[in-house]
Amino acid sequence: MKQVTEKHQIKIEIDHNNLFFAGECGVDAGLIMVGDPCYYLHKTIDADKPYNKLPKEFGKNWDDFCNHIKDLKSAKQFNFDLGHAGLAVLVGNFGGDGCYPVFVEKSPDGQTRRLIVDFALD
Repeated sequence: MKQVTEKHQIKIEIDHNNLFFAGECGVDAGLIMVGDPCYYLHKTIDADKPYNKLPKEFGKNWDDFCNHIKDLKSAKQFNFDLGHAGLAVLVGNFGGDGCYPVFVEKSPDGQTRRLIVDFALD
């Protein structure tokens, strides 16, 4: 995981008046992934068309995927097959399995500004 740079710094001031409960995310592998599902849902490793192929970084199956992340300390950036970032971010090491609440912060015009997964189940 990289240190936060000036480019990636965020304002951590949450507008609680515009914070909404979105739902819960169940975790059974001790991992949460954030990414656009169109890049990996319903894809196969051996598809005949490039847009139907599962990204190589995910591996061929669950065991292969687990081998890619066996040294995960906190988070991992998954890259597209062409090498650039943005495919997904995997987060682990937050306390394990469970069902975690998910919140979204909305802007005054209704756009989602932040996604918050609360791993602090106090």
